[in-house]
Amino acid sequence: MSVEHIFPTLCILFGLMLIKIAWVKLRNKQLLRCWFSFSCAMFLLSISSVFFAFIIDYDTFHRLSREHPIANIEFHNLGQHHYQAILTKTDAEPIFMEIHGDQWQLDARMIKWNGAAAWSGLKPMYRLERVGGRYKDIQLEKNATRSVYSLEQGYTPSLWNFLIDYQEFVPWLDAYYGSATYLPMSHGAKFSISISATGLVARPGNEPAKRSVQNWLVHS
Repeated sequence: MSVEHIFPTLCILFGLMLIKIAWVKLRNKQLLRCWFSFSCAMFLLSISSVFFAFIIDYDTFHRLSREHPIANIEFHNLGQHHYQAILTKTDAEPIFMEIHGDQWQLDARMIKWNGAAAWSGLKPMYRLERVGGRYKDIQLEKNATRSVYSLEQGYTPSLWNFLIDYQEFVPWLDAYYGSATYLPMSHGAKFSISISATGLVARPGNEPAKRSVQNWLVHS
């Protein structure tokens, strides 16, 4: 059993034990004690259900122990400022998208732990959030066609939102933040994407990608 499952599991076990106690008290016509035991059981079972709901969302984050590759993305030109992108995550089928702009950008959500949480074995975590296009020219960025695709599964409740809303009650949370990487798009370019505890890293994966990055750096 993983660390995050221990507390809600204990709540369920104690809740079931209290339900049995409440049943015994009911049979003995000790109604007040029956009500008290049953109320405590319902409280524990409610707490465990909330925790397990967050665990479902928690499990959509990937744990980090060192930098490792998480995806590849490649581009094919469809017109001016218009590309077909193929994003292939290491644990999923390719995702086909049409992206408008000069550059592509990938965003991720990061969670880091400290103190007792880190000592218990919890690793920094990430979840890819979105991919989209951006323009080098600010006026185009304001007025031209925009494109963005969600990479999240949309679980509710959201662990991320909970940590933001109740951060003062989670002292073992070190940081939660967004990380993004962006590079230029060009026909036939392929990029590899890695992630570490400090965030996303994108690297050219073939010659067209290397040339596009070199041109981008020269003209930046």
